[in-house]
Amino acid sequence: MFEAKADHAPLTGQNVEQEVCRHLDKATRTPQKIAKWKAKHEKAKLRNRADKAERYAAAAIDIALAAVDEAEQAVLEAWLARQDASSA
Repeated sequence: MFEAKADHAPLTGQNVEQEVCRHLDKATRTPQKIAKWKAKHEKAKLRNRADKAERYAAAAIDIALAAVDEAEQAVLEAWLARQDASSA
């Protein structure tokens, strides 16, 4: 399970987009490369991959939280619109 680092600050805007794009760059994380790193005990590369995966997970969480906030705002606006329609 992913453990958030104490120094993690929520990502915003461009930072989130950068983390998602970095993670989706499959050229740097092919299964063959990972198997080779494991076989050669290239711990620095494996740790770097783990760090990137954690940053991606944090970005995904930030995106999900932003979506929930936006959904809550939409619900409130819909409720207000319905109140306006009912009182007219």
